[in-house]
Amino acid sequence: MRPLHAWGGQDSPGLYSTICRAAGVGRLTVGDTDFQEPSQALAYVCRHLLKSANIPQIFDAILIDESQDLMVAANFNIQGKQPFFWMADQALRLVNIPPTYPDQEGGANQLKTFENFSPPLQGGGWGGSRFAPFNLGLR
Repeated sequence: MRPLHAWGGQDSPGLYSTICRAAGVGRLTVGDTDFQEPSQALAYVCRHLLKSANIPQIFDAILIDESQDLMVAANFNIQGKQPFFWMADQALRLVNIPPTYPDQEGGANQLKTFENFSPPLQGGGWGGSRFAPFNLGLR
C-alpha cells in the first residue's frame, strides 16, 4: 500500500503525478490552469491527461479519503464522469472477480461494483465505471 496525495508535489508523488509519469507525459500544476479552486484545477489537468495520453493500468486498487473534496461541477465532466475519478478508474488493472460470493447462510450477496453502487454524494457523474470513490473518514 502506498499513500498518495491527489496532486503530488515537487518532492512527493501524488496519484495524478504518478499516473502522468507512468503514461510518459509531463504533469501540469495549478499554475498551468486559470482556476483558483484546487479541485477545479485538478479536474482540468485530469481532463487534459485523459484526452492526451493513454493511461496505463498500474494499480490493483485505489482508496480515496475525503473524495467529496475532489468533486466538481458537471461542466468539468469528461464523457459524463468526474475527471479525477475517471482518471483513477483508467489506472486500475482489470481483476477477475466472480459477480457474487456466498454469505454465511449459503446465499449470495452482490459485490459492490460501479454498476450497482449508490453513491452517498449528490451529483453522481461516475456512471459506467468499475471504480467508485469512497470517503473512508480517516483523520
